[in-house]
Amino acid sequence: MLVYDPINLENIPVADYLENDANNIVILLNKKAYGVNKALFMFNNEMKRCIIANNALLKKKTYENPDTFYNIGYFIGKKVIVNQNTLNDVLKEHRVIELTSKTSGDTYINKELLELTTIGILKPPSKNSVGNVNFKYAYEDVYFDELMSSILKEYSLEMFYYINRSLINPELYNQQFNNNQPLNYELVELLKKISKSVKKFNNINFKNAVDKMVIKIDKGFIEAAPRYEKTYIHKVFYRGMKEKYINTDGGELENIGDTALILNYTSVSSEYDAAKNFAKSGSKAIIYKIYLEEGLPFINMVSNAVFEDEKEYLLPRNIIFELISKQGKEYTILAKPFKKDQFAIKTGCFPIDFYDIKPATLSSIKSKKLSSSPTKVKSKADSAKSKDNVKPVKSKRCPNGMVRNKITKECVPKQNIKSKAKPKAKAKAEPEPKPPKTKMARCPKGTRRNPKTLLCVPKL
Repeated sequence: MLVYDPINLENIPVADYLENDANNIVILLNKKAYGVNKALFMFNNEMKRCIIANNALLKKKTYENPDTFYNIGYFIGKKVIVNQNTLNDVLKEHRVIELTSKTSGDTYINKELLELTTIGILKPPSKNSVGNVNFKYAYEDVYFDELMSSILKEYSLEMFYYINRSLINPELYNQQFNNNQPLNYELVELLKKISKSVKKFNNINFKNAVDKMVIKIDKGFIEAAPRYEKTYIHKVFYRGMKEKYINTDGGELENIGDTALILNYTSVSSEYDAAKNFAKSGSKAIIYKIYLEEGLPFINMVSNAVFEDEKEYLLPRNIIFELISKQGKEYTILAKPFKKDQFAIKTGCFPIDFYDIKPATLSSIKSKKLSSSPTKVKSKADSAKSKDNVKPVKSKRCPNGMVRNKITKECVPKQNIKSKAKPKAKAKAEPEPKPPKTKMARCPKGTRRNPKTLLCVPKL
């Protein structure tokens, strides 16, 4: 069997290829042999099986899964992935491996790409740094540019009222602001803070500024916000309210299984006391314990909130709150997307076929070849050579442009062999020299020698 050498770009016998370099291995796939040098194996081809929830990649759960895979198909031009631990174990004792038992359907992501694009996926240097107010040390995957950060800060202080008002009751909001009437003084000052480029201060200008902020916050939730996972440091969030949510039937969110469609952005806290302060005392005051479904985006406002002690988090709009339990004035709800593809985004995952690995030997390779030609009998010498796939051959293959001298057994340039061989070839081709003929005497003047009789005859 021949194997394609990707370094020298030629097909050579498997045994010779293995002998050329101790790092050379042979991969068998669909009865074809592919040569690979182990020195080319780098960590940047390590892969992780993607764990998806609500069309979102659960980055931490994907990364922390103990199974790591290797994209060995990168070296043979095929979509092939194998278990990295199994590959390492097989290559410890074997240099010829066979890929079997294909499994399709799963998607994978490059491990290095996952590390480089996800803040907080690697554990912090110490547990004390987790949850600090300083955002850049928080153990979370959150990243926003300067513009998004400033927008969220405005939301947490003054703009949240008008943003959520426009979302909860858009008709009433449009009636008030969808006109060219002059803006009142307070809103003029607020508009100056959020948009320095605005020169006109009418109601419609304020409405346009609010609409732009809604678009940018939505974009932040889809493109930049992390997706919640059960491995997150906070398992439950809290929200204090002076009255209950309204369910989808128009009544209060009271019975187990009731759902409410939340049209506005929702601020929650990781601190129970913060929610309690918002609820205050009252007959209708409620404290909601909120669990997030995996894959739901959320924003940690720790670097953008004006009041840092609130430990504020922001949930997206148009999501479902489902009541799952209640005890006294504490209601437990599950927050989840309104539809499955609501926050879908490209994950970086792509499908690859998974293959099992088993060791193979040169003897098994040759036996397959012999089975197709029964008239050919294998000699004892051939059997001895094929027992071990790493057994060295008698002489190492010479580099390109060189041949082995049959006498000295050393590799020499092809030109030297040809130049030495040419004189010998000419010597063999030359005929043996004939004995010289006896020279005859010159004919007398006026005569010439007849070529047939060799006698001197008169000239005519």
